[in-house]
Amino acid sequence: MTRLSIHLLGPFHVTLDGEPVTGFESNKVRALLSFLALETGRPNTRDALIGLLWPDQPERAARRNLSQALFNLRQAIHDDEAAPPFLRITGEAVQFNLDSDHWLDVAAFAEHIAAVERHAHLDIKICETCIRQLDQADALYHGEFLAGFFVSDSVSFSDWATLWRERFHHQALDAQQRLAEHYEQCRDYEGARHYAWRQVELEPWREEAHQQLMRLLARSGQRSAALQQYETCRRVLADELGIEPSEDTKRLYRHIKSVPEIGAHNLPPQATRFVGRKIELCQLAKRLADPCCRLLTLVGPGGIGKTRLAVQVAHQNRAAFLNGVCFVSLASLQSAEFLVLAIADALHIHGQSDPQQQLLDALRGCEMLLVLDNFEQLIEDGADLLINMLQAAPDLKLLVTSRERLNLYGETVFDVGGMELSDDTVERAVDCSAVELFSQSADRARAGFTASAELAEVVRICRLVDGMPLGIELAAVWVRTLSCQQIAAEIERSLAFLSASLRGIPSRHRSVQAAFDHSWEHLPVEERRVFGQLSVFRGGFDREAALQVAGATLSTLSTLVDKSFLKEAQTGRYLFHELMRQYAAEKLAQDSQAAQTAQNEHCRYYTSLVSGACERFLAGQQRAALDTMAAELDNVRAAWQWSIDQERHDRLAQLMEGLFVFCSNRGLHEGDLLFGKAVAAMEGVAARQLEADSETHHLPGKLLWRWGHFVRVAYSTDDKTEILLRRSVACLRSCHDQAELAQALFGLGRFLAAAGRFTEARQSLEESIEIGRQLPDPRYLAQSLTGLGAIARSPAEIPCARQLIQEGLAIFHRLNDLRGMANSLSALSSAAYYAGDQIEARRLCLEVKVLLEELGDEEGATVAISNAGHVCMELGEYGTSAQYLREALQRSIAQRQTRFTLNVLHGLAELAKKLGRYIQAYELAIFMSCTPVMYLDMVQDIQHLLAELETRLPPEVTAAARARTATWTLDDAVMEALAMFEENRIQPAEA
Repeated sequence: MTRLSIHLLGPFHVTLDGEPVTGFESNKVRALLSFLALETGRPNTRDALIGLLWPDQPERAARRNLSQALFNLRQAIHDDEAAPPFLRITGEAVQFNLDSDHWLDVAAFAEHIAAVERHAHLDIKICETCIRQLDQADALYHGEFLAGFFVSDSVSFSDWATLWRERFHHQALDAQQRLAEHYEQCRDYEGARHYAWRQVELEPWREEAHQQLMRLLARSGQRSAALQQYETCRRVLADELGIEPSEDTKRLYRHIKSVPEIGAHNLPPQATRFVGRKIELCQLAKRLADPCCRLLTLVGPGGIGKTRLAVQVAHQNRAAFLNGVCFVSLASLQSAEFLVLAIADALHIHGQSDPQQQLLDALRGCEMLLVLDNFEQLIEDGADLLINMLQAAPDLKLLVTSRERLNLYGETVFDVGGMELSDDTVERAVDCSAVELFSQSADRARAGFTASAELAEVVRICRLVDGMPLGIELAAVWVRTLSCQQIAAEIERSLAFLSASLRGIPSRHRSVQAAFDHSWEHLPVEERRVFGQLSVFRGGFDREAALQVAGATLSTLSTLVDKSFLKEAQTGRYLFHELMRQYAAEKLAQDSQAAQTAQNEHCRYYTSLVSGACERFLAGQQRAALDTMAAELDNVRAAWQWSIDQERHDRLAQLMEGLFVFCSNRGLHEGDLLFGKAVAAMEGVAARQLEADSETHHLPGKLLWRWGHFVRVAYSTDDKTEILLRRSVACLRSCHDQAELAQALFGLGRFLAAAGRFTEARQSLEESIEIGRQLPDPRYLAQSLTGLGAIARSPAEIPCARQLIQEGLAIFHRLNDLRGMANSLSALSSAAYYAGDQIEARRLCLEVKVLLEELGDEEGATVAISNAGHVCMELGEYGTSAQYLREALQRSIAQRQTRFTLNVLHGLAELAKKLGRYIQAYELAIFMSCTPVMYLDMVQDIQHLLAELETRLPPEVTAAARARTATWTLDDAVMEALAMFEENRIQPAEA
């Protein structure tokens, strides 16, 4: 049979048995074949064909031309040799014979598209059947229908071809868009880019395709190319259509531009190669790619490898999230109260507002994967936070590991089982991941170990522990002293005992318990003792702490590392697997006296560490002291909680000052929780119990003003702050503790000043100064002098205020107190500003910045930079002002200081007004006026700015600005502000 192949998608091309047909005399013959091949639903009359191709010729000439064209067509395609023939020709009509041996690309293309439309699926982007059909359809689309083909004297044929051309064109574009979305979702960015480029080739002005390309280039790590793609899109739209990109495209551009590194992560480094789990990794990748899956929980018993699996899948898929991956370890948290702070700390979110609201604000607009590890102890009180985060941040995904499901709406549960181990012959098990992990672990214990020599026993061991990675690793380390047969026998003996005595425990838990017990029984007595006592640590420990708390020598620690009871990080810190720590804690609890001693030694050690760090801080080694406390925060927090639980008021008193110093410099909300807990516990202690101990009877008053400090900073003028501070003052007066009373009065004065109650504030601060002049430590006097000077505003008050602040600054200089010096210089800057000496105010702002950076307070340094920008604005140095404010804006975004970011935006709006850019200023002001997290004192300033701008702008302009900013996110506002004040644009609008 002779096969006729007709290609109409792209240039006209026909073959017979693979050979090109070249015998067509004219384009009208080609047009006739194209029409007949496509219009097969009914016979085409000769009159219709004449009207299509020879509409302007006399009837006789037209019929003759049709006959000649049919004759040439039959000759060219060898119609008389085909059986059956390709054409059915009668005196009245002509029709293409569908029973002939032929192939038509447009028919095949249309059938693939129709198959997709007929197929029942929930989501075409994940329907493999439909994706195959679309792939095949696109492969047929070599260009527009009859590309470059025309018949000069037939408008009817041109109209017919145009209709089909547009239809196939739109179908091809739709297919390519769906294919690009599918491959993007599957993380096949190269495949997705291919189909996005195909769309741009067909329609250079297709904005959706440019958006896809921008996303795909960014996800592939080509951030600069993604930003350039936006410029290409903008230029094409301007040249071809005379329009700007849509707000969605601009928002995507701003988002990509705001991310310094695509797919950044803080995933913990792994000391060993990841083994197996290929099927699980593939399944989890698909889950993470599913838009409907936003909360994915890896569920399984301790030791099953949930954390390692979560880290691996997050690392492999990090590029899929423009804002990257953030890993948060929750194993050391004893309460859900610290959950917000743990996440905020991992994300480097710091600031002076409600911690949960600040976290939600920072996540809003982020396209991120947040990995929350070891969530099981926080389910009851912490699960609501996960829902709040998902609601606040539509592009956020959560990957949670837990020993039990969270039972939250929308949760996708992924059960993590043991590692792969073939149920077939032992020989086939050699390639299984469980055996591979055993071999890898055993080789570290005994170099050159090969599983093949004892394969049957290795398989037996892996089966006895149910393929649990932790159990396999614990068993493998014993190859140094035991044969695999002996290891298997020991585990089997323990397992048999457990199976008989612990019937209510699931078999998998019995398996790992057996592995633990086997390893425990083979430890010497001294190593058992040390291992149990080490369980009191939280978040790891160093060698010195292990020696002081548990009497652990370097040799003992090395042995425990060799036997997989501990892991040693590259920093030299020792870490527990949480399940191992809990096992050790259970062993320690069997001896209540030993447990009490270990906890007491742990608290004693970290009390000493905090006290020493506080002394170094006060001696001028401030950054090093804060870093020391930051590294041990989990242990310090545990020591604080134990002191509360045991009513060890002496330890609370010793920890209090160092913890206050740390929290007030590095973690304000942490202080609110920790000191609030201590005060709540003290409420239940009878006064006589405190009076009996002269060292601690002042403690409630000391705790109250410190807690009040954190509440004031976090919640501004909250009534709770005043209650706490006044209670503290009353308590300390009755105790005659002058040093503490001076600090409590100072805190009360600062609160009253912030509330605008200046007369009361001065009274409190003046009393604090009076007490401070009588104390041996001048630090209290210095802070109160600075505090009193800082509240001066009127020109008449400034000279006296400067004198007070200078006196305080001199004291801080002698003490080498960087924080105190920064506070005094900041107060002097404010005094210079209100006195009209803006040049001095700017110099002091920049000096404050240097001091705070030396102290490690990057957030405070950002505030100082912003203040310098405001001062330069008053000086009329608009370019320098914009430079400082831009830097402050970029830093505040990187530090996720949402509320302060709005403060900087307010400054930029004021600068835009001064430059005559009233529309841009109005847009920023409108956005801020609709944002509920602004500082209270800024709300009124924004309203004044809006009122002033509305007098300068027509109503239709302000209405358009309101409409444009209605969908803005904080990210949008930031990028608009940054673009507005690029270096080459810092000129007044009138210029």
